[in-house]
Amino acid sequence: MPAVCLAIVLIVASSCKEEPCYKYDVTELHLSTAPDEFLRGTLLPVGMEDVSAIYCIDSLLLVNSYDYIHYYTVYNINTFDSIMSFGRKGRAGYEFTEAPGNSTKQVYQRNGDWMVPLMSGGVSKEVNLSKTIEKGTTVVERTSRGVPYYNGTAIFYGDDYEKLFMSFNGESSELNDQGRLPGIVYIDENDSVEEFSVYSRFPHNNTFAKASDFYSGNIYKQPEGSIVAQPLYQMSYILFYDVEHRKYHAVHISGARSFEDGIPEDEEEQNSMAFQDDAAFSEDYLFVHYWGDYASMLETDPEYKGRILQLDWNGNLIKSYILHDWINRLAYDSSTHILYGANFWSGEFYSFGEIQ
Repeated sequence: MPAVCLAIVLIVASSCKEEPCYKYDVTELHLSTAPDEFLRGTLLPVGMEDVSAIYCIDSLLLVNSYDYIHYYTVYNINTFDSIMSFGRKGRAGYEFTEAPGNSTKQVYQRNGDWMVPLMSGGVSKEVNLSKTIEKGTTVVERTSRGVPYYNGTAIFYGDDYEKLFMSFNGESSELNDQGRLPGIVYIDENDSVEEFSVYSRFPHNNTFAKASDFYSGNIYKQPEGSIVAQPLYQMSYILFYDVEHRKYHAVHISGARSFEDGIPEDEEEQNSMAFQDDAAFSEDYLFVHYWGDYASMLETDPEYKGRILQLDWNGNLIKSYILHDWINRLAYDSSTHILYGANFWSGEFYSFGEIQ
């Protein structure tokens, strides 16, 4: 073949090569490179069904559930005695028209008080938890603008937490089985909106029903830093966003299904793909509950209930902890270095001891 023709063929072949689904660098995470340790939980005298989130604030354990009057209960983390409940359903300024969520588990301090931003009905109400406990009633410090996209999760950042970062899951379209790619949104203190996607395309075998499911996952912010992490529920990826410097990268569990493999066509197989369902964090570490290897691990460990991946905020794997207790909610107490877990269905709470 003449050299000119060969060059043309190579150029055409190169131009036809499909772009990867994720636009930025992806690092393969090999679980075998981190030492495994077994974690056996100690059952705690706290019980509450339908636990949406648990997180630690100073000496407190905050549980997002619903007792038919309030959405949140505060416990003393040392004695596990109930201190109070707050977050009533209603239309007053200190109440919530819909169940308020804080799946990001974001808390921050202002003037020495702990603030908890709660999303409800597209509006964020910043609850002053310190004054709420002091006065025995819900104290809302400020109410922020409505969140522009309802199918995602948002965190506040900036010097006074006046800026908003959001990851949204995308929108399906009946017209082309593709729809709008999932993306991220920055909203500054002047309500200026900047939106784009870290994805270049949908994976193959995409269907209307699953157009955005495989991109969903809560986001978690490094408490004093600028990194936001997003473990995806149905794909073995953890995405990292540097919200101050606008830099992005991801890690992928080596050997697990990737975006380039496409979404399985079998609906039952699609529904069984749930790999990462919650995370906890400190200033130094991210703790992700991972069970994408559940079926294979059962062959050698019949008691296997998933594992906790301990990573730094750059996505480096520090350690892997094998679980033998059913949990799907996590919390980490940075002051005592104790990891806690809860079972969403049974309401059982566990302590897994110190992890540093």
